[in-house]
Amino acid sequence: MAQVKPQQVLESQKKQGGLKGREEQNAQTGKPLFPLMTRSREQVLDMLKTNPDIWHKFQLLTNAFQEELIGFSMGSSGLKISYDPFFKLVFDPDVHNDRLSMMLSCIMKQKVAVKRVLSPESNRITAEGSLLIMDVLAELENGELVNIEIQRIGYAFPGERAACYSSDLILRQYSRIKGRKENGSTYKKLQNVYTIVLIENSSADFHKIAGQYIHRSSQVFDTGLELDLLQKYIFVALDVFREITYNLNEEIEAWLLFLSSDRPEDIMRIIERYPDFREIYEEIAQFQVKPEELVGMYSKALEILDRNTVQYMIEEQKQEIEEQQREIEEQQQEIEEQQQEIEEHKREMEEQQQEIEEHKREIKEHKREIKEQQKEIERLKKLLEQR
Repeated sequence: MAQVKPQQVLESQKKQGGLKGREEQNAQTGKPLFPLMTRSREQVLDMLKTNPDIWHKFQLLTNAFQEELIGFSMGSSGLKISYDPFFKLVFDPDVHNDRLSMMLSCIMKQKVAVKRVLSPESNRITAEGSLLIMDVLAELENGELVNIEIQRIGYAFPGERAACYSSDLILRQYSRIKGRKENGSTYKKLQNVYTIVLIENSSADFHKIAGQYIHRSSQVFDTGLELDLLQKYIFVALDVFREITYNLNEEIEAWLLFLSSDRPEDIMRIIERYPDFREIYEEIAQFQVKPEELVGMYSKALEILDRNTVQYMIEEQKQEIEEQQREIEEQQQEIEEQQQEIEEHKREMEEQQQEIEEHKREIKEHKREIKEQQKEIERLKKLLEQR
């Protein structure tokens, strides 16, 4: 992708009258400039319609994506950095090798340097999908692996899934080290692996802990035994972060607001407090004059969301089928138990019927005996009368 310098964007905006005096206004107020040109909705749509191919791709986007694209092109909002294509562009280590390192250093609370971004494709034992927005696998200078994901819905990425992802990172690292066929124990050469999950809409569990939006975990023993089990977890609830009062006193707050908000007022707050972010936002602003790339990146983001949404729906349906199957099996077991009870009742009724028949025979026998006795009594009476 050809790089457009921020100054070229500014000159282009000036020629189109897009800045509307904001450059002079910011010079007077001393506020940093976020160079988004302003257009009307009609101007944006007309710009998209000038290229039939772009307009066709734009119409294939969801209504929500169309409105986000239009809002950004109008200058009324920024871009959502959490989408995979935008995130990977901003944090591309081949172009900006320090940005991902800076953000991870804040999240992990230690100085880290990203060596490279690896392909996320592997023999991942957790092949099932989720409502995934972004997925980046990075290798640090010291050999540690970091998997960073942004999830749309928190319950799509529970602790169990995080444990599987972490195990996948261990296996991936082990296979790579073993493949080098170096002397010494392969296990001893394994480094820590980090699973970092940023959640847009977190589950109720994250909202039970008031005021806490970053949760860090590592495996420890209750006896105080010290063994490094390598697997570290960091969950960041972006929605909880947005609910609290923050003053951007810490750089981590700036990074999380950068990831979670596209509101111009938040963008200005970040730039004013941390001027280094201005370069990032200027690069983002370049897409206002590059509609073909903007539409293409939204199309890619939609493709990722659609693929994972479909996979998620398949998982949900699979789970629903399994639950239905369990219900059927339970019902079948109940039916069998009821059938056994019916058979038992039937046997009891047959036994009772046999008893009844036996009583009937006994009664009949008693009646016969009574009749015989009556006959004998009658005979005796007659004998008495004759005497």
